[in-house]
Amino acid sequence: MNRKSQCNLITNNRNGGITMNKTLLVKNLLSLVLVGLIILSLAACGSSETGSSTDETQPAAEAATSAQAESTAEAASVRKLSESEITINDSVENSTGGEHAIKVDGETASYSNMKVVKTGDSSQNDEADFYGDNAAVFATNSGTLTLSDMVITTDGTHANAVFSYGEGTSVNISDSYIKTTGNCSGGLM
Repeated sequence: MNRKSQCNLITNNRNGGITMNKTLLVKNLLSLVLVGLIILSLAACGSSETGSSTDETQPAAEAATSAQAESTAEAASVRKLSESEITINDSVENSTGGEHAIKVDGETASYSNMKVVKTGDSSQNDEADFYGDNAAVFATNSGTLTLSDMVITTDGTHANAVFSYGEGTSVNISDSYIKTTGNCSGGLM
């Protein structure tokens, strides 16, 4: 084949028949599929339909009401606690960046009716976000930590409240209040 015929999808061969360039055909079909997918995804991203008819919203509203009823029934024992509803018998604070107020490393520990306050910023952003540096409460290395009736507050950059890291590590928390106010600070990690 000469260079010119390699660029053609369908060419005439020497015997007067038609020959298809299968490689080029497959490439063209794949290109069309990709372009179609891109167009569909862009159309979906740009779609911001705000109005809809009553007929369209009625099944969605009924489904939402049904899901809410099921969720309410399942969550009958779940309620939002305020800080003032928890009896505090002890407290622990840490204001040093990169440290923890409570740390469980490969052991089993339980805390209850305690207030934990963590301030101080982490200068190790990824260490805090992914590995627990600067968390108020930290469990690691297959440790098991049980927390109940706790008030845990943090005010620092990358100061997560409760952080569990590592295979086999578990944190069980119940009837507790968590508040984080610093940037990049999660409640339960």
